[in-house]
Amino acid sequence: MIKSYIKNTSFFKSLLRSNLYYKYSDPKGYKIYQEELRFYRQLLKSHSSKRDLIFDVGANMGRKAVIFSKLVNKVIAFEPTEKIFRFLQKRFENTNIIPINYALGSRVSSSDLYIVEGNEAYNTLSMKHIETTVTDREIRPIGDLSSKKVKVETIENFIKKFGRPKYVKIDVEGYELEVVRGLKTPVPIISFEVNLPEFLEESVQSISHLDKISHNKYLYNFTLSNSFIKDEFVSKEGAIDFLLNTELKYLEVYAKLN
Repeated sequence: MIKSYIKNTSFFKSLLRSNLYYKYSDPKGYKIYQEELRFYRQLLKSHSSKRDLIFDVGANMGRKAVIFSKLVNKVIAFEPTEKIFRFLQKRFENTNIIPINYALGSRVSSSDLYIVEGNEAYNTLSMKHIETTVTDREIRPIGDLSSKKVKVETIENFIKKFGRPKYVKIDVEGYELEVVRGLKTPVPIISFEVNLPEFLEESVQSISHLDKISHNKYLYNFTLSNSFIKDEFVSKEGAIDFLLNTELKYLEVYAKLN
């Protein structure tokens, strides 16, 4: 009873979120956290925008949201999986991270969320992702694959509600193009994950959409392990050429307004 009381105190919850606790409870994870923190700090400094807001689309358990929360005043963390959303609500109670229980897409609707039981990091609105990336790379669910209807909103509508973010991170397991298509307002920095060659066409279309809404003002780069692959950001043509010719199976695309 006493242990239960202590675990529910604000002090104990703050301790669990502290860098000191993280450093000694998981030294390896803490080192990775510090590397990511440095990367994103430099990324945000690289653009002159004074916006102090980040959208974390596909927040999962909130690892990236924690990093972002150290760098801006507010983080909006989108997570459609109900169980994970409830976890985020408890984890980020009384913090500058606001969990939102919506999926994002190209239009306001409802859609099937495919749930990889026991490996929810691969939950997705993309059946293609289940049939290709998850299956071909032998990612096996612990339980059965299930589905559930979820609410879908556009990122543009949340920009109207919260304001234009400085950075939008998209990690939605094959549904990135649909999220990008829901964007009409260019944001200073945006990133999305790519699984190749399965989602090459969708990635090229995502870049083309960003180029269109920005009137050719985005430049692009790619990352692996929190490090940019190219020395400089390149044009739409350079980015597409890289995707067409790379042998990498996974990377993240970063677009930055020039």
